[in-house]
Amino acid sequence: MNNLDKNVFLSGSLPEAGDANSYLIKNAGKSGNWLINSPKFDENLIEEIKSYGGITHIFATHRDVISYASELAKMFNAKRIIHEGDLDAIPDAEIVLHGNQPQVLADDKEFLAIPTPGHTEGSSMLLYKDTYLFSGDSLAVHNKAFHVESPAWTWQDYETLIRSVSQLSQYKFSWILPDHGGLLNFKHTEVVSRVALAIDEAKSVTINFREQIQALEIYINQLIGFGQTTQLEKMRLKLSEMKTLLKN
Repeated sequence: MNNLDKNVFLSGSLPEAGDANSYLIKNAGKSGNWLINSPKFDENLIEEIKSYGGITHIFATHRDVISYASELAKMFNAKRIIHEGDLDAIPDAEIVLHGNQPQVLADDKEFLAIPTPGHTEGSSMLLYKDTYLFSGDSLAVHNKAFHVESPAWTWQDYETLIRSVSQLSQYKFSWILPDHGGLLNFKHTEVVSRVALAIDEAKSVTINFREQIQALEIYINQLIGFGQTTQLEKMRLKLSEMKTLLKN
């Protein structure tokens, strides 16, 4: 594992979801260690997690990042957390987030789930200690800034995603830890201005239908491997609609 800052670690990745990042919080509070997303099952990583005292919670930022969540949960007796919008990915999840309001997840009150629909119906972010924002696929980091994810890779609705990201200005955080790409650290006082810049930029983006069709085809192939049939049918319908729009 790679220590990113204090008790926050990069804990591998998930090839099945485009090498999505997984993170581990070695938590000294009441709720124990948390895993954000499920990394590829690896014996060396498992032994390292065991040396840290195991895990008590597995937070899924959305439906793509759960391939090994059930296996890891069984091994460590951990609780899996996912939003109801993506619940078909983990139908028997121990903790289900509901609605669009933020929710404190543990007795130590250091973990806040923030529903952020748009990338998928059940996309959510996890804010830890008002410092570390695990942002899922809703944000991308490049050029020393964070940005709203490209509309080509937005599966539910881009306008919904923009609204979800706009609410982040009300929170305190100084780290962006996304599912893909680089990480970003900045001052707490910059949150409002950085969110505003990301929103302004997103509102000016033009949707490229060809790029979105290519992304949808990649995503559909992923869903076939995940066995998420309900979402698969939605994506196939969306792909058909996009191809029709392109023809017209």
